[in-house]
Amino acid sequence: MSKAENGTDLHRRVLAHDHGSESRNELVRRVWADHPWVIDVQTDSPGCDKYREMCEWLHDRFGRQASPIHSIPGEWQFGGATIDGWTWLGFAEKADMLAFIEAWPKSVPQETRLAWAVPND
Repeated sequence: MSKAENGTDLHRRVLAHDHGSESRNELVRRVWADHPWVIDVQTDSPGCDKYREMCEWLHDRFGRQASPIHSIPGEWQFGGATIDGWTWLGFAEKADMLAFIEAWPKSVPQETRLAWAVPND
């Protein structure tokens, strides 16, 4: 994961990927454009306590979750799919991403914590 000031490597890979059509590519750009600080997060399933606790933590600190396709602004957003308990989480601000990593270190891959010099616990 790069420390480039315009977002994470994951964000750049998401935008660079061919999602099958220009309309899908544009939708992905629209969804993630304002949240370039994207990380993989171990959330378990959206119906579990851990996911709910993360959403509450995020809401309490950063406000309502964004929904770009519904024109709802916000400082953070979860991706629309959870695969094997992992979900993308994007932030508008690098500092917010770092605060999340620090608060939820066991839910973020070690390589992500190391790349951003956030302690494990």
